Amino acid sequence: MRTLTFTLITDSRSDNDIAGLMKDRKRKILSLLKKMEGVTVTHDVERQLSWKEGAEQYRCHFYVRKEGRKTTWNDIYKAVNSVKPVPYKFLKEGT
Repeated sequence: MRTLTFTLITDSRSDNDIAGLMKDRKRKILSLLKKMEGVTVTHDVERQLSWKEGAEQYRCHFYVRKEGRKTTWNDIYKAVNSVKPVPYKFLKEGT
């Protein structure tokens, strides 16, 4: 079974309430993906990163697996991109 992964990022350079924005986007993505037939989604704990210049980010890694053919990878991309477009990659088998 293939595993799709992506990282959701919120950044203080584009929004003031990055913690709230992360929570909202994460909730929306999880809600959309959990409604899809044969899709299993997990995620890591959110990480907060800070830089000397004062910029901050929240990051959360997602892992998506699907079974069957009713839901396509394009359906999954479309759902996630409707909340926030992100770069995707598939993990190599066995990882």
